[in-house]
Amino acid sequence: MLGDPAALAEQAMAASVRAMRARLFVEAEKLARLSEAYGRMAEKRGGPAVTIETIDLETLYDIVMNKDGRVGERFRVDPDDPGPRDPILVRYWSHRYAEREAFKEQIRRVRANARKAACRAVGLDPDAPLPGF
Repeated sequence: MLGDPAALAEQAMAASVRAMRARLFVEAEKLARLSEAYGRMAEKRGGPAVTIETIDLETLYDIVMNKDGRVGERFRVDPDDPGPRDPILVRYWSHRYAEREAFKEQIRRVRANARKAACRAVGLDPDAPLPGF
């Protein structure tokens, strides 16, 4: 049922396990927390709650192993759709962008350190200005 907290808890848990399989541990943790929040909401409504502790192991395994590959589809955003974005999708993609930028900065630092090490290896001062500049 659309908007059913128990169903949403189950979907969030499935997405969490798929994120774990994809080694997206931060996203997996956030999705697990989302699942627990929906589970608590379902309990308050008197419906069944799905949490990491209550989900059956086979389903949890399928989610972790991303058997059906639906996480990407679930978090997909159509760039041509001008409509409002779901806040969870905005947070998810903002986080993914920040992770990517942090990784790129880490690569830049590694490359800069490698250049300096190469200069030192041939007897050059890596911090000296380049001739003619």
